[in-house]
Amino acid sequence: IVMGPRNMAVLCAPHLFVLCMQIIMEGLLVMNENCHDLVRILVPIGYSAYRERSLMVWCTEAFVATESAAEMIQEPWWYWWGLALSVFNLVAWTYNLFGFLLLRMTPNFIDRQRSPTPEVSWKGQLIPCLVAKPSPSTSTREKL
Repeated sequence: IVMGPRNMAVLCAPHLFVLCMQIIMEGLLVMNENCHDLVRILVPIGYSAYRERSLMVWCTEAFVATESAAEMIQEPWWYWWGLALSVFNLVAWTYNLFGFLLLRMTPNFIDRQRSPTPEVSWKGQLIPCLVAKPSPSTSTREKL
């Protein structure tokens, strides 16, 4: 990012930002023992799904930049390196989302024996509702 062409650095910056935010969020979840396991698996799934769009943009724009740089510059190896890096990231993160997280890790986190449903007790009703009190006339009829 520092030594390469500026337009290639701008293309990979969104992916790196999302990766840094994912690392911070997963670190917070590991430290919190009260966090349910389902939330722990949904965080990497959500970040990986969100990351796919920025990786597609990076890959297509790197391809366009490599084609235009090959015509203008005599040594466009920075652009070829950026294109190879973007394609590798796209393939690796797509496999991570669809092959590893969704197919291998999610069933383990949904297993009831590994992550049981927490016991929740409500002190009040979530949605207030009116309960009709029996009128005195209906209660006397029931007695008869």
